[in-house]
Amino acid sequence: MKKIIAYTLLLVSSLCIFSCQKEDQQRTSPELTQIFNEQELKDIEMLVSVVEDKLLKNSDTKDIDKAFQLFIKDNLENLPNKFDLFNYEEVEKLYNTIDKGTFNNIWSYIKGYNFVLKDSTREITMAYERKFMNYIELLGNKDPKLKEYINHIKTTGTSSNFLYPPLLTNYNQEKETLEAPTKFGDYNTRVYRAIDIITISDIVYHSRIENKKIREIREKNAEREK
Repeated sequence: MKKIIAYTLLLVSSLCIFSCQKEDQQRTSPELTQIFNEQELKDIEMLVSVVEDKLLKNSDTKDIDKAFQLFIKDNLENLPNKFDLFNYEEVEKLYNTIDKGTFNNIWSYIKGYNFVLKDSTREITMAYERKFMNYIELLGNKDPKLKEYINHIKTTGTSSNFLYPPLLTNYNQEKETLEAPTKFGDYNTRVYRAIDIITISDIVYHSRIENKKIREIREKNAEREK
């Protein structure tokens, strides 16, 4: 009897170890380890986990695939008015949580000037020719939509106004419409979709603030002209 119990415990332990190892393997990929160092990989895993937790928290399901589909479907026709998985404070906290080197290898800022506001502006975008773009380019060898995304950034110098459709949706050629994917995807897909969701949340928030200020200025000018 003691041998049977010991064998059972050993079997359960082995299954647990195998399960944990399998889970760990799912949180990385050959493409990620080829491009990023250990600290950057930890930061990226954290970012993906935060996005996944948020998606699950905002839905009535514990299935990440279903949560992602519901979120995209809900926001598909409402961007930029409703895309609000993260607010400003949450996005800034994420930026400050990860290593500065990780941030600089994923994002950069485009500086500009708004003549209506008479003030300088700053918008987040993907860091050009840095590690994350190299990673996307590596994946783009097997995925046409990622190659299209890379080409857009190389041509325009920004990922703004092009983030949402190619990385977070599927294009139905027969219906000529964008659709919410039924799967969050393999780990590589989850990585670039998580980064994209964070980026869009930042862009949308700052766009709302800027548009609100412009609206207020125009309303004041209209009042003066009466």
